[in-house]
Amino acid sequence: MLAHNAPDRRMNLEKLFASFKRKSPSVRAHYYRNHEPESEGIRNFCEGLKRYGYRVITKLRKDSSPRSDCDLEIATDVMRVALKENPDAIWLISGSSSFTYLLREIRTHNPRTKIYVVGITSSTARELRELADGFFELLEFGEQEGFVTPLPSRTRTITASG
Repeated sequence: MLAHNAPDRRMNLEKLFASFKRKSPSVRAHYYRNHEPESEGIRNFCEGLKRYGYRVITKLRKDSSPRSDCDLEIATDVMRVALKENPDAIWLISGSSSFTYLLREIRTHNPRTKIYVVGITSSTARELRELADGFFELLEFGEQEGFVTPLPSRTRTITASG
């Protein structure tokens, strides 16, 4: 999977999950995706994620918009975990300002839960970064943890024959 906003890097979602498992063995990973009605590629990708241990939540795309529309599902699942399971920490890999209200509600109802946001600095809402107990720049964090790697360069040597 190419890293969002960084087409020269690849993100390995199996290593991403393993990285979080090392930090907390009880961690669970959820992957949310909207898709086209007959998208075999997405189905295969999601099946692979399930084998890595992800809970995969898919939603049929209703229009031609490339933007994911799973914010409600994400917020519902995160709030359920925050209220029922009282986790030590919640990690949100997103930059959407749609989640600022969610983070405020978690703070109100479960103030001891730490909230960490992972995202691309330039596309992560300032309010989201400020509400979090910690913000991790996705590409930098991913390179340190080994789940983001540069793609091999495609350089070609051209020689002139004379």
